[in-house]
Formats: sequence, structure tokens, C-alpha cells
Amino acid sequence: MFTAIELAGWLPLVLLGTGLLLVPGLAVGGLLAAGAGRRDPALGAPDGALGRLLDALGLSLALWPLILLYGTLLQIPFSPWTIGIILSLGAGIALGLWLRGGRGRAGLRLLSHPLTLLTLGTLMIRFLAVHYLAVPQWGDSLHHTLITQLFLEQRGVPHGYRPYAPVDSFSYHFGFHGLAALWAWLSGQTAWSAVISVGQILNALAVPAAYVLTRELFRSRAAGLASAVLVGFFSSMPAAYVDWGRYTQLAGQVLLPFALVWFLRWVEAPAWPRLALAGLGAAGLGLTHDRILIFYALFVLAYLGVRGLHILTRRGSRPGARWSRLAPVLGRAIAVAVVGGVLFAPWLGNLLANYLPGLFHRLDTVTPSYLDEYAGWAFLTQYLGLALPALALLGVLVTGIGGPGRARLLAATLVVWTGLLVVAAKPDAFHLPGGGAIGTFTVGIALYLPLSTLAGPALARPLLAALLAARRRWGARTSGWWRTPAALRRLPGWLALLTAALLAVVRPAGTTDPHFAYVTPDDLAAIIWAGGHTPPGAHFLISAQSTYQGRAITATDAGMWLPLLAGGGRAVSVPPLSTGAEGRQAADLARRTAALYQAGRQPTAPASLAVLRREHIGYVFVGEQAPTISTTLLLRDPGDYCLLYQQGRSYIFGVQAICRR
Repeated sequence: MFTAIELAGWLPLVLLGTGLLLVPGLAVGGLLAAGAGRRDPALGAPDGALGRLLDALGLSLALWPLILLYGTLLQIPFSPWTIGIILSLGAGIALGLWLRGGRGRAGLRLLSHPLTLLTLGTLMIRFLAVHYLAVPQWGDSLHHTLITQLFLEQRGVPHGYRPYAPVDSFSYHFGFHGLAALWAWLSGQTAWSAVISVGQILNALAVPAAYVLTRELFRSRAAGLASAVLVGFFSSMPAAYVDWGRYTQLAGQVLLPFALVWFLRWVEAPAWPRLALAGLGAAGLGLTHDRILIFYALFVLAYLGVRGLHILTRRGSRPGARWSRLAPVLGRAIAVAVVGGVLFAPWLGNLLANYLPGLFHRLDTVTPSYLDEYAGWAFLTQYLGLALPALALLGVLVTGIGGPGRARLLAATLVVWTGLLVVAAKPDAFHLPGGGAIGTFTVGIALYLPLSTLAGPALARPLLAALLAARRRWGARTSGWWRTPAALRRLPGWLALLTAALLAVVRPAGTTDPHFAYVTPDDLAAIIWAGGHTPPGAHFLISAQSTYQGRAITATDAGMWLPLLAGGGRAVSVPPLSTGAEGRQAADLARRTAALYQAGRQPTAPASLAVLRREHIGYVFVGEQAPTISTTLLLRDPGDYCLLYQQGRSYIFGVQAICRR
């Protein structure tokens, strides 16, 4: 347990997170609301001050990647001072607009709101799960941390991967990495600590994101709270993202509900500030994760299809009148694409030059066996269980039978959207192109979002029906605080908190799987030793395997972390996986990496030793988790290898000339 002093030490970080995640959105959202005037002061957000704060949260997530992109294009170097100035300006604008609109007393009520308490509870659970981690888990975390470090070193959106890899382009979606770099700049944490911290913050923010989407679609606070409880305390996703380091996808899926809600508000009640909000959401989403932008586009397609079908099949109207009602809806969707596309255009040029050509080439060479291995049907259901899909199905039935027309239309949209996600995950099964572009794993671990949204009404509508019956019976009576209308209104929130507390005990989600930890304490000790006992710029051979059916060479143990944790320009034989998708990389990088991988499989062979000499490899690092380099072979060849350090099952060997010193 944490002491009071330790908890107080977290207060500056809480304030830091609050500033990063609310101030830009409060400022820009306030300016847009001022432009809308008294007719639309909340830009369609429900729930009063809570709704405006939630919009500010989503808007901040969309704005930061845009700020980083355009700041880098304008050659503005980012630093703690730069971020401080941005936050100060944002806070000044937000405060001025707040004073202009009149002071409110909503602050304390928001702190005790059930959604706030659910979010804070989830945040505590997520951080307890990772308190022992030295670095983020699994292989993806390496390049996420490296990109965050590049942000810090290059003071903005990176222009390449040097000095960590001979790659002179950068086209990876960067919303998460930018946010982690902002956190590192202001908190003083290392890049790897910032990745862990921001990853858990985003995991907790999946709770209010789920509330926002369900609240907007079904116009029910109780349904929104039910979805929030399911995402934060019941579903295994996105809690398990910490095991895979799946933080960039998580960042996109936290922003996605806000972007969808802003799109719907604009389409249903057009006004230029709502269009600006929708465009910012789409552009920010594209910079945060390209596949989640596809999720967004599929939702828009599902909505237009369902609403178009509803309009065109409506009885009692002429065909011409039907098309006249559909045309504005299509036009508004196009308007969002135009605004978002204009904001996204500078990055699109980079993608066209450095990412998309390679992507199309890889998709052209996808084989059926590759799809069977990496895009199998099992991934779509492996992480769902039975309860969440069952609740979602019940939600469809409940909404379809007794829900209002808009709710039925949007429930149908969610069902179609889910179907489109499945098709996009495995288009080859439907004789469509694009197999391997998204993958069933990416979709399978994201299905918690549409399913929890549909499940919200399944849990809320029976409760609301009971409350209505209770109000009819006790509405005029005041004896007994539990029978008052105010108590009945608060009952869904109390039940949500109680359910969350029970689930936290019965289904604790605050654990991580140690099998996904590439760096053990012994590995960390070995890396620290390497940082103090090998020369700067030393080159290490590390364990690796051929993955994606020979398409990539992937590091398999803690050795991959040497360049970041040991520092000093130390290099390893396997570059980060994300570099393989870049357009401007050294022409022989893939060939040299493959040669070093083969040398690691037979390290004592004369040809392998020749490769090590040519690549100036002076050391071999063998980690505890999943090594592919045989320490037995190295120990049997004292003429070419010498053991320099051992801690448990973590080893560092010298190679030839190093051993003769």
C-alpha cells in the first residue's frame, strides 16, 4: 500500500496530466463555443460542465499531434519551456472565457461525479499493475519508447531514426509518442517511464471515452455509466494492452469515440464550430493511428448506409423529397473529410513518399499461409469471452424493441459497423482485396468498444424502467431519503460505483503477465553493467528471430533495449521493427540485419565470425527471456568468445579482439 507521503508525491503528476489533457481542449473548445454564441454554447455536449470537460479531453488528444506536426513544420523546437508557454496561453484563454461566462460551482460536483470516480479507480488499478516494471512490456514497446526518445532528442516530430538506425525518414503515426514526450519533458521522466505512465493514463481514459460514445448514441447517462464500468472493470480489453505495449492503438481508440460523437453532432445539427470540431477530431485521429482512422471511416460508412436506407425507404414521401433529405447528410460527411483532409495534408505527403509505397508492395506479396498465421479467425473472439457479446446482443434487442427511433438507428449503425470491422479485418475471406492491412488481432482486441456501447442499454434500460416505476409510486413522498426523486436520480451512479467496486474485487484487472516482460531484473543488471564497462559506441549481437514469414527480423530478448538503457551510442544487430516500413533507409540495412541474424544462429562458424568482424561486433548480449543465441556454443569456444559478465541467465560475452585486451 502507498503511504500518505507517497500519494502526495503523485499530486504534481496528477496536475501535470490534468493540464496536458484538458487545457488545450478547454481553450480551443471555448473559442469554438464563443463562435457558436448563445444558440450552441456547449457545441451539442450534454451533461453541462461535465460534457464540456469531456469534450476538452477529447479535443486535447486531437490537438497535441497537430500542434507537434505544425510546430515541427514551422521549425519551432519543443522543450519544457515551449510546452509551458503553450499551456500558459491555453490556460489564460480558458480562464478568460470562463470569467466572461460567469463563475460556476461545478468543480466539487465534478470531482465526486460517478464517472470521475470510475476513471480515478481505473487509473489506480492500472498503475498498481505496472508499479514493478522497469521498462514497458513486449516487443512493440521498444519502438514506441525509441520514437518517444527521438521526439525528445530532435525536439519535435522526428525526421529519421538516427543515431539508432540508418533510416532518414519517419512516417509512423505519432499521437501516443508525442503525448509521452510531452509528459517526459514536463515530468522529468525517462522515455521508457513516460511510455508506461501515459499508457496507463490512456487506459483509464478509455472509461470516459466509452461513456461519451454511449451517452451520445443512446441519450442515456445510465447507459453511459454502464459502458464505462464494462470497459474499466469487466472487459479484459483494454486492460491487457499493457502486456503487448499496444499503446498507440489504445490512444487512437480513446480519441475515436470523441471523433465519432463530433461527427454525429455536426451531421445532425450543422453549425460551423461543430464542423471545425469534427474536422479536428478526424485529423488528430489520422495522426494518432492510421488503422483507427479506418475504423472511423467504417463507422461513417455504416451510419450513412443505415441512415440513407432509413430515409430512402421511409413511407409517405416522394422519391425526390427523399433524395433531398439524404443529400445534405452526404454533403456534411464530405465537409468533415475536406476539413480533416486539409489539416492532415502535410502528413499525407510524407506518407505518400515514405510509407504507402512499401505498404502496397507488402500487401501485394501477402500469401494465404501468411493470412492464416497472422490474420486467423480465432483472434476475433479470443479476447472477448461470452458475457460482453451476450450483453451487446441483449442491448440490440432492448433498443430495437422499446427504444426511440434515433436510438434504433444508431444501434443498427453499431451492428453494421461491427460487421464492417470484421470484414476489414479479413477481407480475403469475402474475396476482397487488402488482406493483412488491418488484421484480425487489431480488430479483435478493439471489439470491446462497439460491444460495450451496445451493452450499455441492456444494463441501463431495465434499471431505468424500475426507477420510473419507483417514481410513480414515491415521487410525491419525501419520507425516507432513499425515496426522494433526487436519490432516485442518483441511483444509477451509485449502482455503477458499487458494481465497479465489486468487479475490482471479484475480477481484478490490476495484473500483468510476466511472460510478456522482455527485461528481467537480471537483464537490467547486465545492461547497467554494459553501460559502465563497455566503450561508448560498442556494437552488440543480440538474439532475434525471423517473423512474419520471413518479412522481418525481430529481436527476442532484453538486448533490444541496450541502445536506450545503456546509452552512449551503443548499437545492436537488430533495428527496431518500425524502421522496416520506412522509405528512406540504408539500401543494405535489411541484408545486413539478416546476415547478423544468421550469424547469431551459428555464432562459432567461421562465416559467422567473419560477419561479426565486418559489422564491428565486439560483444554478445544474451538475455533471460527467449534467447536465440546459444550460450553453450559460446562457452565452448574460448578462442573466439570470453564471458565478461553473468547475472542469473543473462550473459555478456566479448568477441575475439575484445577478449585479447
